[in-house]
Amino acid sequence: MKTLLLTLCLFSCLAQTASAAVYKVAAYAWEPFIDANRDDGGVSMEVVRRALETQGHTIEAVSMPWSRSLVMLEKNEVDILPAVWFTEERTKTMNYSDEL
Repeated sequence: MKTLLLTLCLFSCLAQTASAAVYKVAAYAWEPFIDANRDDGGVSMEVVRRALETQGHTIEAVSMPWSRSLVMLEKNEVDILPAVWFTEERTKTMNYSDEL
C-alpha cells in the first residue's frame, strides 16, 4: 500500500533554507492524524512540527475543510498538506517522497 506524507518530500528542501521560517500547514479534520482537539494537533501534525523544529522552523496550523485545503495548496496559500494518500492525479499538483 502506497501511503505517503507530503511533508516527507518537503523536509529535504526545507533543510536547505538558510533562515528560520514559519510554514502554513493545512489542518483539516482526520482523527487521529489531524485533530484540533488534541494538544499536539494530531499524529501527523506532531511529525511535521517536530521535523521542522529540527531545522529551526515553526508551523502555523490553519484550520479548514479538506476540500479547501486542496485548493489552498494548489494556490500556494498553504505550504504543507500533511497525511495525504498517494494518487496519480495528485502528482500533477503535489510532490511526494519516495517509498519508505
